[in-house]
Amino acid sequence: MRVYETRVTQKGQVTVPAEIRKELGIKPRDFVRFEFTPDGVRLLPVPSRVDRYFGAAASSRKALTWREERAAFEEGVAREAESVRQSEDNALS
Repeated sequence: MRVYETRVTQKGQVTVPAEIRKELGIKPRDFVRFEFTPDGVRLLPVPSRVDRYFGAAASSRKALTWREERAAFEEGVAREAESVRQSEDNALS
């Protein structure tokens, strides 16, 4: 069993040792949860809302490959450029 000790500051803050942060996947600005158990207190990471709900709603469309995404982008830019050109031509007429 690994044991770690740390000091509590005047503000009630403690530093979670790096090895524990790494093992639990805790990053700066993450939230943690303290749970009281019959054996003591447990420290647990709190999943972010994004992580918690990611994938909760299935997409109705198949994901595009990067090539399909690029082709769609280029087609959109071409359509917009053509629309601007037509507007300029109409303004000059």
